[in-house]
Amino acid sequence: MKKFETHSKHGLFSSLLVFTCFIAASLDGAVVEWQFEKIIGYTQTTNGVAGAESAWAVEIYVKMDDYPNDADQASISGGGIAGSLDMTWDAGEWIFDKQYESKGDLDAEFPSNSTYTITLSKNSLVMLTQTFTLGSA
Repeated sequence: MKKFETHSKHGLFSSLLVFTCFIAASLDGAVVEWQFEKIIGYTQTTNGVAGAESAWAVEIYVKMDDYPNDADQASISGGGIAGSLDMTWDAGEWIFDKQYESKGDLDAEFPSNSTYTITLSKNSLVMLTQTFTLGSA
């Protein structure tokens, strides 16, 4: 199972499946694209036999390479996250990438049928929020 949603600046205000968007008008052009992926990897060792789950991860990015100074902090909250998780800046993108030991660990922090918010801030002021709901598997 690999669930992901991608939004570009051209489709940012449209709803896609269970995603809802709220963007601060002053930063309309700041986010070029964003993506959330909840990933389960499989290992198959024999032909004809279904593979077993072997890797669990979450990858989130917010692409801002055209506007690198519009935010100095990014985080994600919601779901099973206690408080919020900081994202790191790397080559024009805010990134959160985490591997989990089991599907249970992944689902505890990022359960399906939950709402999440990505928050971008500048000088401790919230400049932009992106809220979305992750549907069922």
